[in-house]
Amino acid sequence: MTTEKNTLWTKNFILMCVVNLVMFIGFQMLVSTFPFFVMHLGGDEAVAGVASGLFSVSSLMMRPVVGWILDNKSRKILLFFGLAGLVLLPVLYAAINIIVLILLLRLFHGIFWASTTTSLNTNASDIIPKEKFGEGMGYFGLTATISLSVAPLIGLTVMDKLGFNALFLSSACIVAVAFILSFNIKVKETTKGRSPSSVKNIFKNIINKNALPASAVMFLFLMPYGAVTTFIAVYAEQIQIGSGGLFFAVMAISTGIVRIFSGKISDKKGEAPIVYTGVICMAVSLILIANLSSPLTFIISALLFGVGFGGMAPTMQAMAMRTSPPERRGSASSTYLCAFDLGMGLGGVISGYFVRWFGYSHMYKFMIVTLLFSFLVYFFWARKTPSAFKKAS
Repeated sequence: MTTEKNTLWTKNFILMCVVNLVMFIGFQMLVSTFPFFVMHLGGDEAVAGVASGLFSVSSLMMRPVVGWILDNKSRKILLFFGLAGLVLLPVLYAAINIIVLILLLRLFHGIFWASTTTSLNTNASDIIPKEKFGEGMGYFGLTATISLSVAPLIGLTVMDKLGFNALFLSSACIVAVAFILSFNIKVKETTKGRSPSSVKNIFKNIINKNALPASAVMFLFLMPYGAVTTFIAVYAEQIQIGSGGLFFAVMAISTGIVRIFSGKISDKKGEAPIVYTGVICMAVSLILIANLSSPLTFIISALLFGVGFGGMAPTMQAMAMRTSPPERRGSASSTYLCAFDLGMGLGGVISGYFVRWFGYSHMYKFMIVTLLFSFLVYFFWARKTPSAFKKAS
């Protein structure tokens, strides 16, 4: 007999998935197009990489604070704050064409992004039954993946046909829909284990040690992801093989398919098969990207890239949060997402300078090194910790 307590697809969970989907579509429209905007204002790939890095740095700094607020103050107020900011920032991009100010706005964009995504992930984890946790987080993450299948193509099309102002205003309008829908989300506020509001206790509790092993693995794994998502559209246009929109669409399809099954696999078999498969697929994808010779190679690289990322992201997130009690899930979510942001941000910054110095092909080859380190961190450390599947309670 299925009860409400162990039912995954409740009305509230579905609403959270819809809000996450719509918000990600509005946001992802800007990921593949922002380097074009920076270069339109007079910057180059290195400046575009810095823009990506600034976004990630501010997001990184904000997430621990958000995690503490979620665990000790409110599960919902930062969701409204973050979504409101994600509506405002694209409007400001449309109104400003000074590159220094645009880079400054990227810092604020990261703050609002951290508030929104950490809040949504924490609230979703609160209502997913424990025995279906990997599966539930996989489906929740799938909403972000679905956005990848349409958002970059929409963003690139709007940019090409209507210009940057239309792109930014479209993004703002889409996120505004998510903001309106979010008022109907019901959250589970927690008071158990709340820590005193002193500065000392805030900094003591913002990092969740149980989430560190999975977060370290994902930090290294996401550096190549940041390099690809930041520059693949520019790279594809430069070598005239495929398009950024096609890459993201194929990647999203394979990511979505893998996410449907990866959560169930990790719930039953553990995360090890997902990690090993993910690292191999991502490495082969990077080799193909670095040596693109035909549209077919381009499509295969996107397919493998999606398989690698699609399995790793929800599996490592479930690993990061598996051993955390409800009152500490905010800090677990923020710790994991800090690593997520830092990996993507550093990947964007480093890859931007590597492109300037050595070109795209050598940059993507270099990124394979970080995948090797990701595997080593998992094999020699993370899989032996309590957060690993075989030792989780």
